[in-house]
Amino acid sequence: MESVHRLTSAFNRAMNDAIMAEEKVDMMTNIKSMSILFTEMCANVEKCEAEKMRFKKEAEQNFEKYQELQAKADGYDDVVEQLHIALLAKSDQKFASPIFDKIRHEVHENLQKIDNYHRILANYQLEIERNKRMEKYIDELSKCTVLQRIGSRFFAREVAAVRQMLNLVQNSPNVDHATKSRVWDEIEAENNVLRQNTLWLINRINGDDTDNDLMPRVVVLMRSHAHQGLGLEITGGCDTFRPVLITAKLKGSMADDDELRIGDRIIAIDGTFLNLTSRHSDVMKMLETESAKDYLALVVSAFNPFTDDIVSNQLTVVERTV
Repeated sequence: MESVHRLTSAFNRAMNDAIMAEEKVDMMTNIKSMSILFTEMCANVEKCEAEKMRFKKEAEQNFEKYQELQAKADGYDDVVEQLHIALLAKSDQKFASPIFDKIRHEVHENLQKIDNYHRILANYQLEIERNKRMEKYIDELSKCTVLQRIGSRFFAREVAAVRQMLNLVQNSPNVDHATKSRVWDEIEAENNVLRQNTLWLINRINGDDTDNDLMPRVVVLMRSHAHQGLGLEITGGCDTFRPVLITAKLKGSMADDDELRIGDRIIAIDGTFLNLTSRHSDVMKMLETESAKDYLALVVSAFNPFTDDIVSNQLTVVERTV
């Protein structure tokens, strides 16, 4: 490159001299010098191109050799790595058998644990089904117990009425016959009402459910935990000239029972029958008081404003108890 620059400078200088020459001889001399310099420059350029091609070819050859050497080096690395693996495997061969035995033992234990888990899970599901059946059986027994308590309460009232009749006969010798006969008839009439109520309830306990939805039903609401509320909304009463009806049930509450339906008419609350003078506030207070226990027994029936008169005739005797 230095020779090319040198020739270029000389060529430019000769050209300037030729341009500035005043005589023809000097101009020819400068032009000849320019021709010589141009020839040398072309020769140098060809020489540079030849050297450039030679260097390029040598570089390609060296790159091919580099690739061959790199491939050999990679192959040697693989061989060395395989040798290391072989040496390591040979050195660890005496420990391999205990390790594999331990792994096989652990796998066997894990499979045994999985089998035990499935067996325990199956037993757990079986116990869940048994508990469900037992809870249903216990609920039925509890409801029967509650109904029998209500029946016993009615029977106790009937016995009390009979006792009043006996006291009237034994302890009232000075009462005239007409007064004694009138009191006897009143007590006997009340006792007949109590007897009919008792027989009705006992028949409901021991009998099958009727298909007629309008007939009275005994529904026992059980408390499943200490913080469970009644969750029952009602409407009606003598102050609104309507029967007491169930309008809503709170999910998860004591009232959340399939046997208790929205729209049912409440006839009795835990053995106390409602009558035409029962106000809404009285019924609410009665529900709050009785629901504080672990159970609440309701006598209900489906309410139909078009056919309720027929049912009312069947319940007339029952409602006279209060």
